[in-house]
Amino acid sequence: MVSRSDGPFTLSGAVSLDGAPLPPCPHRAETLFYGRTACVFRSGASRELHLLRDGPGLLAFAGRTFSPFAIHPGAPDLDGSLRRLDAAGPRAVEGSFALVRVDAEGGVQLAVDRYGLRPLLYRQAGGVLHFATSLKGLAALAPLPPVDPDALLHYYNFGVTPNDRTLLAGVRKMPPGSMLVVGRGAVQVAPYFHVGTLYDPAAFAGATEEDLCREIDARLSRAVARRTAADGPVGVALSGGVDSGLLAAKAAQGGAAIIGYSLAFGRSYDEFRRVDFLARKLGIETRRIRVTPGEVLANFEYCNGIASEPVAFNNATMRFAGVAARADGVRTLLDGDGADRLFLGMSRHGKWARLLRVYGWLERHRLLPFVAPALGRLPSNELRKAGLHFENWRRGIPPYAERGLGRVGRYDEGYERRVYELAVARHRDSFVRRVGEGDFGLFFTWLAVQMCPEMFFHDPAELQQELGLFPVPAFWDDEVVSVALSLDTRWKLRDGRTKYILREAARRSLDEGYWRLPKIGFQRADTFAFASPEGRAWRARRLEEARASAEAKLLAEALPDDVEAARLIPVLVWKERHGVA
Repeated sequence: MVSRSDGPFTLSGAVSLDGAPLPPCPHRAETLFYGRTACVFRSGASRELHLLRDGPGLLAFAGRTFSPFAIHPGAPDLDGSLRRLDAAGPRAVEGSFALVRVDAEGGVQLAVDRYGLRPLLYRQAGGVLHFATSLKGLAALAPLPPVDPDALLHYYNFGVTPNDRTLLAGVRKMPPGSMLVVGRGAVQVAPYFHVGTLYDPAAFAGATEEDLCREIDARLSRAVARRTAADGPVGVALSGGVDSGLLAAKAAQGGAAIIGYSLAFGRSYDEFRRVDFLARKLGIETRRIRVTPGEVLANFEYCNGIASEPVAFNNATMRFAGVAARADGVRTLLDGDGADRLFLGMSRHGKWARLLRVYGWLERHRLLPFVAPALGRLPSNELRKAGLHFENWRRGIPPYAERGLGRVGRYDEGYERRVYELAVARHRDSFVRRVGEGDFGLFFTWLAVQMCPEMFFHDPAELQQELGLFPVPAFWDDEVVSVALSLDTRWKLRDGRTKYILREAARRSLDEGYWRLPKIGFQRADTFAFASPEGRAWRARRLEEARASAEAKLLAEALPDDVEAARLIPVLVWKERHGVA
């Protein structure tokens, strides 16, 4: 379902795998291609969907490309670019998109961009393949199935689903850089791009710190320029940190008209001083958005009714910036999401480095068999976490990030291996085949490329699409990802600082005074909301529902310890809003 004015849209359709006629379209929509093999239909509104008809064939493209040619609302020769894309295929372009191609013989191809910035879901049942760019689009074609226990276990541990499946049984999603091909009644999903092709350590082997800073600055400048060429002013979600501030500087230096949006939680948390300083130096407008606990709760529930998978509180709050941007006529919204994963910018990355040094010392002195179990019996949860990691590592389960451990009880090797096999093993195997063992920071970045679509990209794509906006995570450009993947961890974690080399590159691009201003640091929207009487009452009610839920019962059969019901609250709200049984 698509159209050409502002607003939400879903591109969706069905493919007959056995040659039987497809049933009639289940709701009012214009059928663009329909027969015994495929149908694509349209409804709703978007400036980001483009159609190319070629006799009985069809290319339906949702999103934008940035390189080597541009497909976006303000791009020249749009039809020519679509024809070049149709001839070359998705591997030839860099962008943020989902596409459907139907050829004259009835063959069908579905694909997403190389970083999986936009979701594309599919489900095979009863000789028919249904596909859609949103869960709502899929639900319009057939009833939604129940929750998948394995996907639920992944969500419980990582806060997101795997990159190739959704929370619902049998409903899959396209992994980053992959294509689904339907031919002769068979369905095959395979990668057309792998991030390993961007790994090039030799290119930076002899580089000095100054060389690297100049290279990162130049690459990011080009990445932002490619992504701010569409019509209208450009919005930047400003947190007060290095990632969004550097993007704003690059966009302003490139001549774009910039409006910054800064979010504050009540009177207890804002970075307005830092943002105002940056705005004066760059000569850009800013908007201050101050939200209440009640607004955070209502927005969280609303966003979970839009998104194809459960949305966390902090991701949902980005919609406030989107609403303000729409009022300003902004169509492109830059954000720094994912940069912390590329350049190891989180405090946990520094902790991992220290923990691995301790582990190495204990291993060299043959103390691990004694220390690891002892840590697991201590009252400190943080020390028990260290013990769990040590137990895993000495049993051959390598270090991996992103898992939320919460409360740690007894060590269960069988459960630990199940989580590893479910969430990490295929990515680790791919990493070792292409790179070798490498250092831990390189694998963390590699793994993040696979997990970031669910963590950072799909929610903004769907929430902002409803507002007629296009989210742009500009760090996810081949040039930038390549340097981030190729640099040794010592350039990222250095002198007790995370994200070292990116901070140094930014310091050369931004006013020195910006770095001397105090920064409050990361703030959780749920913590802010739950500190209020309204929020406490809401949380208590939702916790009671979570403890009694079917999901809690499923997890109780799998976990070695008690289920932490709070982790299930987004799942229950999402199910409720979508009518999932």
